[in-house]
Amino acid sequence: MAMPSAEAIAHNMAGLKLSDPAPDSEKSVTELLQRSQGLMAELEQFKACLKERKQDKTVELRHFSTNLQSEIKSLERLANLDPENERVAHTISSSNFPFYSAVWNTAKGCKGITALRKRFFWCSGQTLLKSKRGDLSAKSNIKSVEVDIVAGEDLEWVKVNTITSRRMIFDLAKAGWAEDDSTDDEDDDIVRLDTEDEPEGLLKQAKLLVEASKSHSADIRRYPTSPEISTVLHRMVVDPFEKFSGTLNVDCTMIFSFISDLSHGRVEPKDWHHRFLIKQMEMENKDQLLPSIVWPACGTRKLVCTREAVVRAQEIVDTIGTNTEKKRMELLFDSNHESTRDQLAEEFQKLSEYRIPLKWQLPIWVVDVDISTIMSELPLVANDVSKCLNWC
Repeated sequence: MAMPSAEAIAHNMAGLKLSDPAPDSEKSVTELLQRSQGLMAELEQFKACLKERKQDKTVELRHFSTNLQSEIKSLERLANLDPENERVAHTISSSNFPFYSAVWNTAKGCKGITALRKRFFWCSGQTLLKSKRGDLSAKSNIKSVEVDIVAGEDLEWVKVNTITSRRMIFDLAKAGWAEDDSTDDEDDDIVRLDTEDEPEGLLKQAKLLVEASKSHSADIRRYPTSPEISTVLHRMVVDPFEKFSGTLNVDCTMIFSFISDLSHGRVEPKDWHHRFLIKQMEMENKDQLLPSIVWPACGTRKLVCTREAVVRAQEIVDTIGTNTEKKRMELLFDSNHESTRDQLAEEFQKLSEYRIPLKWQLPIWVVDVDISTIMSELPLVANDVSKCLNWC
């Protein structure tokens, strides 16, 4: 049976009424330069947000950032040349900025970004390979594909393509079947056009993405306008606390992070301080764990603590705690049972150099836990699960 010809495919594609984007008559090297610099400014804001959340080491942006910087330098050189020169005009019209802009605008609609412009390598039938360099692609048995946006904590891959409708028709026809000019029998009238050596058209890119991702999916959306970077930064970065429950169990370690003098401001090391304590001081002064990690993890969640943990923490505070640490301990659990949340936060603020979050839920609720009673109320399968967990 004869397959559709290139002309038939082109006719059907025309029926979709696709149109190439109209040329921008106001497009100039100055405009491209300004827009690329604006994109770089937004990218730097994203980097700063990642650094603030201690995620700058885990999100891969260097390749995209380097490419954009190179494009800006190229546009800066072109800005000093005659735009009427045919070669200069051609270089300007061939700028890569529209693609980088499309990638970035799409990224601003994604959640939990972990990489921009990341290349994946794999062998057929094997898992993905890791490489910090591109030398793997030179080996004949290794394939690779570049994913423009890796989001959803690595579960979502997005490929951005600025292909025109005319080029899309060409690629579809080239990857399908076309009628030959000869008049031999029917089987000879059909010539297969797609090969392993074909250029990376849209179809081949899609095939490579599917082969590389297997069970992954790419969600490509079209956004009519680019949102302000300040409105989307919070969702572009991975939220490590998103899957936390509405109630958090506070242990002794967390109690000490809430009440320790080291957690609430800079403490200068003394000669008589143990080296481990000095190391902790340096870490707290640098990372400020309470305002940067602990309080954000609490959010608006209800905080509870077992009575055993409270008793043990109180014993330690009574033994070696400072006066301010003892006061924070009282406020943390509202020992007098007379204060409102706002009153506790106000008193806590007097004992901290950091701003107490308005949504921090004080006091911590103390609960009595009877493990034997809880275990008796669980289904029988809980015993088997408990044995497995203990064995692990």
